[in-house]
Amino acid sequence: MRIRLFPEAIERRRQSYKECEWLSDWQVHSAHIAAGAISSLACEFETGPFYVPMPTGSGKTTGAIWGIVEFVKSYPDQRLCFLSPYKEAVNQVHAALVDYLGNNIVGMYHSDAFVDKDEELRKQVVILTHQFVEHNQGRLDDRDIFVIDEAIYATGEATLMLYSGRQAMP
Repeated sequence: MRIRLFPEAIERRRQSYKECEWLSDWQVHSAHIAAGAISSLACEFETGPFYVPMPTGSGKTTGAIWGIVEFVKSYPDQRLCFLSPYKEAVNQVHAALVDYLGNNIVGMYHSDAFVDKDEELRKQVVILTHQFVEHNQGRLDDRDIFVIDEAIYATGEATLMLYSGRQAMP
């Protein structure tokens, strides 16, 4: 027996986005939740920061791509920044968004990119590494929404604790 969560929503996503070909129903559902988080922030239904905790491989980055596509279509006057700790992820997310939105809307920059940084930053959506913020203070002040992939790596220090009953276990 196969149980499907929200089959109508999953089917709509499968019809709209080619990435669904290789995603399980669960990953499509998880990506749908991540995309919805961006929409909730853009329409000010939620105020940030908004954290979407899901396991590795669940579809968060794919959902972020879907959310960004919908953001651009629904809010053409707002600007968005997507941050990732990895140059390879910047390249992949940029390529996926360019497929949907075009190179005139989506910019990208990292230390190995052969692009004009100022030109890329003028675009509505820009994909960058986390390190960009540290070395370019004030350059992203015009952004309305930030989507931070792998946010745990964007902090200076992170401490995780496992709680068992009343006793904390580091």
